[in-house]
Amino acid sequence: APIGGTKAFNAINLTVPAATTTTYVVGAPQLTLTYSGTGTSRFVYAQLVDDNTGLVLGNQVTPIPVTLNGQTQTISEPLNMVAATLKPGQSVTLQLVASSADFETISSLGKLTVSSMTLSLPTADPSKVTATTVA
Repeated sequence: APIGGTKAFNAINLTVPAATTTTYVVGAPQLTLTYSGTGTSRFVYAQLVDDNTGLVLGNQVTPIPVTLNGQTQTISEPLNMVAATLKPGQSVTLQLVASSADFETISSLGKLTVSSMTLSLPTADPSKVTATTVA
């Protein structure tokens, strides 16, 4: 079985404002990141954590390519697709981490400074979502 993502204690965090109504997150969230850094790492890893449970949505961790040449860079990347229902008051946090159990990063080193990070969550129109009960 795949290991998947777990909430990181050493991460750059962006908490998405809590849902005000039942929100269906379906698809690939879009991350836009402005950063600079130096080192040999070629990736950082993004994951969405449910703030209520501490679990990573869909157990998905997405490698985000970075160029650590000391220059300011901006990248916009889709994360792996997720499907989640957020109830009113529920929030998620985007975490950027240096490594992930899903990916071998033993020889990667670097320093990353993030100056801007935004996340767009794809949502489904609630009027188009129907619940099916299985008996």
